[in-house]
Amino acid sequence: MEKQINQWNDLSEPAVVKEQLQLKKGETGFYFTDSEHAYFSNYSMMTKEEITKMDAKYFIFADKLDSGTTTLFPKAALANLRSYSEYSTDPIVIRVFPYGDKRHVFTDDILEIVPILMKKQGKPLKFYCKKLQHYRNIWTLKDSKSTNSLDIEEFKSVMEGFKVDKGLITIIPDAYHAGTEKQVLEQGRGAISTINRDGNIVMRPSLAVFYIFQNVVCGRRWKNDEILDKDDDALVDFYFEFERVVGKFRNMKEGVMFSMDIIESDIQTLLNNRIFTENIVGPKMTCRFSDMPYQEVIPYDWYLEERGKYDLYAYIPRTPKTEMRVYEARLVLNMEWIQEYNQPTWIQKKIEFLDGLLYTIPAEVRVEQRENIVENYTSGVEKSKRVKAEQIARFPVNLEKKKANQTYMLQYTTKKVGGETIIDAKIICKTMETSDDVRALKAAMDDLKIRKK
Repeated sequence: MEKQINQWNDLSEPAVVKEQLQLKKGETGFYFTDSEHAYFSNYSMMTKEEITKMDAKYFIFADKLDSGTTTLFPKAALANLRSYSEYSTDPIVIRVFPYGDKRHVFTDDILEIVPILMKKQGKPLKFYCKKLQHYRNIWTLKDSKSTNSLDIEEFKSVMEGFKVDKGLITIIPDAYHAGTEKQVLEQGRGAISTINRDGNIVMRPSLAVFYIFQNVVCGRRWKNDEILDKDDDALVDFYFEFERVVGKFRNMKEGVMFSMDIIESDIQTLLNNRIFTENIVGPKMTCRFSDMPYQEVIPYDWYLEERGKYDLYAYIPRTPKTEMRVYEARLVLNMEWIQEYNQPTWIQKKIEFLDGLLYTIPAEVRVEQRENIVENYTSGVEKSKRVKAEQIARFPVNLEKKKANQTYMLQYTTKKVGGETIIDAKIICKTMETSDDVRALKAAMDDLKIRKK
């Protein structure tokens, strides 16, 4: 019996990725290469019709580069990783993608590779089936459109629990995810996502929140004063709707990934809100430098022109500027939309957008920019408390919202105390089915007050 290897071949470590891997784009999508292998997906070798007909499950395999050509397998071998492993003696490839500041592995991928690895090691099913079923039970999600994932260190611990030969596994970064990261950096917009085992495009919750916001609010002349002038109810109604939609992403446990079908449906739901259908907020407009290379230098006046078009608050640089890079201008405009949409004291809500927002700028400046943005959002609270008291006081009396089986009714009275407007908000009637509704109510209404009596 061959001696087991006790060292992980983990090519997903950031330092290793930088030194040993290259991200490339072929006719069928992105893939990684190192000095010996190219790491392709089975989907890149199949037509859409073949994928559907074979009900193919997505996986990655390593192809040796020394031959100069891609190894050919029977189509049946590409149906899933188990079938492929019957034809290949190469290590099983497991892909890892970013999840916040961690690296995650799909639990469905783990459940698939364990029997394959056990077979390669000559271990009968009876020795591991109960343990495998245990993990299947605790990892399965009720929502079939969501996908679960696990931190890379937990994955390694699980593998060690099965006494897996580490030499049978190669860990690589997810090329699809890396490719969408690259596209978002270049274009300043888009969905940073990956593909699960079933072939569905999925996204992590924090990225979904910003993606929804960017598709619904950004690119419009969004002025709370103007919205209130047109319709007192419209802004509050949209706040409710937006919080209802994104609440499920904020409250989801770590590891869950959402189907893009759900996210795109949520975007359409918000776009059907009357704040858009009745033109209370105007249409999206194209930014002058939206299609320019992200590193290109543009005149600072271009940014000022765009700011004026959208009537956003001006970014004032710490030192005078005559020019700026495209990615800097995009970042500032998005920051200003976040500021304009959110109430001054909604600091945490603003910060929640940063996970997605920071992918629009180069990785080497993200940590510094995050600190600057958080400082900017935090320092603006006291200053903004002194303004728009009359706007806050205009929120409608006897506001009633009826949605399905839930009813919200709030009554507002206002008075002046020392020049400051105080809102006395009493919940007259509140019937809600879930804790998410309670959080949505608080998010949309309670934070609207300068001071609540």
